[in-house]
Amino acid sequence: MSFREEEDESNQNLFKYKNAYIQKHIPKKLQNILIERELPFDYYYHTKYDSTGRYKLVYNSQGYQSVIDTKKDKLQYEQEISDHVYDGTFLHNELYTALAQNKAVYTYKQGVETQCIRELKNMRKISFMPYHFLLTCLQNDGVIKYFDTSIGKVVATVDSQFNNNSYSKSTASSPEKTKLYGKKSKTNGSFNYCLEINPANGITYIGHQNGTVTLHKPSQKEYILKVLCHTSLVKNIQIDRTGNYMITNGIDNVIKIWDIRNLYQSYNKIDTQTNHEFLKLSHNNYLATGFKNKIHIYKDIFNTNYKNIEDALHMQETTHGSLVRSLCYCPYQDILSAGHTHGFKSLIVPGSGDPIFDSCEDTPFRTKKQRQNLEVRRLLEKIPFELISEENDIIGKFKFDSNVNKEPVIVKKQEYREKTALDRFYNE
Repeated sequence: MSFREEEDESNQNLFKYKNAYIQKHIPKKLQNILIERELPFDYYYHTKYDSTGRYKLVYNSQGYQSVIDTKKDKLQYEQEISDHVYDGTFLHNELYTALAQNKAVYTYKQGVETQCIRELKNMRKISFMPYHFLLTCLQNDGVIKYFDTSIGKVVATVDSQFNNNSYSKSTASSPEKTKLYGKKSKTNGSFNYCLEINPANGITYIGHQNGTVTLHKPSQKEYILKVLCHTSLVKNIQIDRTGNYMITNGIDNVIKIWDIRNLYQSYNKIDTQTNHEFLKLSHNNYLATGFKNKIHIYKDIFNTNYKNIEDALHMQETTHGSLVRSLCYCPYQDILSAGHTHGFKSLIVPGSGDPIFDSCEDTPFRTKKQRQNLEVRRLLEKIPFELISEENDIIGKFKFDSNVNKEPVIVKKQEYREKTALDRFYNE
């Protein structure tokens, strides 16, 4: 539940207050949800929430995996896979998870391996679409594969023309560019992989090293559209809930906001003083950025009056010496989870979560029976991947065949005649 209060007329930001001060003035029910762990291994930890916001997936680059029930502060399971993990996500409910490992993508049910998808090799980014039951995977060479989890098959393969060669040559030839791009790491790979799914229509967004963003769908082998967003590589892409705005950033210290409805015109451009490594957008459009050991939250990011990033600053926090490696907002809660090199921590961001949820869909209070019924209903109502289109409201419309020649309907006009009593014996 979102504990949001009305602001005063001065509309002052909260960057003067630390998160420890805010936690003292919130209800105890919300304090129990805030989970912070210092884990023993110094690896890159990542956190992700399920669609209800109750369960949290924690994994690191060296094969650690665990799921935590944030409502009860209870550990569901944890395990060591002893394999390199690039990315992970929940599937259609909190029982199933998927991890992109070295050899293939593995699926787990409460920590027990259920499937090894050998068709998905060398995957670097994965994302799940619950209404299509599609697991979207980005390979290290730029190939996008769509895996249908309901039938267990790869239904589409698309080449995004992901060019890593120009990036590797430029970083190797110039020491200044090497400092700008950063050193090569054994844990996160040599290149930056950027994948995002539009929640409104299911279109896949891929960020490239030359500053372009390409749009893809499984029913088309080539990209739908290519947008030049930055002069250098694209590090992060974020899409709002309505699917109307896109936020991108690169290594040029610029955050750009794009209007998707207006042929991807630049809506706003905000100059930043630092290179933000991670971006995350909440349900109420609170933008969280992470760089080094700092976390900044910006409010009203879609306001065109902001030309300096400091004008939109709402809160700021540090991870006390640990490098930020991931950011994730909790659905329907005012909580931001940050994974760092020594574990993860939770922050209170007042007003970031949307307290209104559909009880027939993803509710944090659903029971075991409701979860089972929802799984069956979504399988029956599964949207075919062929219906993924750029239009947000295409589902539920009628499609008319324009090639069929429709004959005009001729309405015969009948002259009005006053009926008599004998007309009932005659057929007109």
